[in-house]
Amino acid sequence: TGAAETPPNGEIGSGRAVLALSADATTLTYRVTVQDIVDISASHIHRAPAGVAGPVVFPLFNNSGGGTFDAANPVSGTVAISIDQLMALIDDEYYVNVHTPAYPAGALRGQIRPMAAPAHLLALLRGDNETPSVETNAVGIARITLNETQGTLHYSVAVTDITDVTASHIHLAPTGQSGGVVFGLYNSSSGFPFDAAHPVAGAIVPAAKDWVDLLTGYHYVNVHSTSHPSGEIRGQIGAAQLFEARLSPTSKVPPVASNASGHAVMALNSTATALDYRVRVADITDVTAAHIHRGRVGVSGGVVVPLFTGAGSFDPANPVSGTVAMNSAMVFVLLRGEYYVNVHTTANPSGEIRGQLGPYHAQQRYVAHLSGAQEVPPVPTDSSGSGYFYLDPALGILHYSITVTDIVSATASHIHLAPMGTNGGVVFPLYNANSGAILDRDHPLGGAVHLDAANLVDLLTDYYYVNVHTVAVPSGAIRGQIVAGHRLYLPLIAKE
Repeated sequence: TGAAETPPNGEIGSGRAVLALSADATTLTYRVTVQDIVDISASHIHRAPAGVAGPVVFPLFNNSGGGTFDAANPVSGTVAISIDQLMALIDDEYYVNVHTPAYPAGALRGQIRPMAAPAHLLALLRGDNETPSVETNAVGIARITLNETQGTLHYSVAVTDITDVTASHIHLAPTGQSGGVVFGLYNSSSGFPFDAAHPVAGAIVPAAKDWVDLLTGYHYVNVHSTSHPSGEIRGQIGAAQLFEARLSPTSKVPPVASNASGHAVMALNSTATALDYRVRVADITDVTAAHIHRGRVGVSGGVVVPLFTGAGSFDPANPVSGTVAMNSAMVFVLLRGEYYVNVHTTANPSGEIRGQLGPYHAQQRYVAHLSGAQEVPPVPTDSSGSGYFYLDPALGILHYSITVTDIVSATASHIHLAPMGTNGGVVFPLYNANSGAILDRDHPLGGAVHLDAANLVDLLTDYYYVNVHTVAVPSGAIRGQIVAGHRLYLPLIAKE
């Protein structure tokens, strides 16, 4: 982030570097990704502890070489590392720096520290994930378990409604692109079946480059069949997977005359064993129940999971939230698009609004405008702030950059859980004055947090806010709800 530079700067872009040391500790493989930053001129690994500027040790990118480094084009590679350099790496004395013409000394910086890899990753396999898309009823689940201590990757792949599977692999490419085979998971020449009754499982020992590719979203699982030799179903390996349903009376069977609407946001956890949800409604009264039903678009079906049974309130001011236990059979139905959310009312007991559950391609950019007026109760102050956030939904990472103005003696800052107008507990600590750091106009905040399935649902339904606490107002001097948004850059036009 720009906040990590020495001194901090006003750059509100962000980036992430993932590095892996080879088994013999002689090479370091890396990939650096960025977003919301342009005109990158160079990038290096420098040597210095946090808060100190240091010399270049490893060049990663230079635009004089004719390449491109931007949001669509990360930089990757491998560098040789000596014993002395290895010791510096272990002592956290290296940082990644990204330079631009606007900030030639460095626009984005991040200290290289040990990374805790997620214990579980998930790939949901569908035909429409193939490139090009494949029409098929087949679906699948690939569960990945990582063992950092042993350096192993364990996998289990289950499929349904697919015949004549010839092979399955982990391939190398980001979403929307096709790439070569990295690891073989199954081959029909083994003589063993791979179908709905016979999942495949095994273990892999990835090399350093493989770890970098996996942890930056560059691996996907592909299942090949006789009818689709290039791949019938595919899924990118990532974190929690998102689903949504847009509820309307016209989706009912038959349609209902009503002005009501709703939105259900759901996230399947990284083991595919639980589905977190929140359902919000508008222009509807006397809700009696809400469920997940089984049925394709235009078809009514029975209740599978109750979401609201009448206890408490479910109305525009009170959404319903919770967690549903899932098994593989239920996930298969979800992937085929055969679940829908139905909201029942006194006026329409069979359902007033309905929406089919399908993949959710979430907004990636969010903003928070901080003021004292948003505190509960409001705080009279001239202080203000702005927060810019970038979500990588596939990896469950939320990058943030937060600036404040006219703040005196900030003691802490957090992301809290509550809708607008309500106070809630801390979810993610962002700043604490006890660390020795400073938060004021010249010292912004920057970093990233990892979101699980429940966190993703909270973010995507506007349940997070940023709070900045001070000595004078320990409960919070300025606050801002994190909502979907985008920075807009307009040309300046002068007229005489």
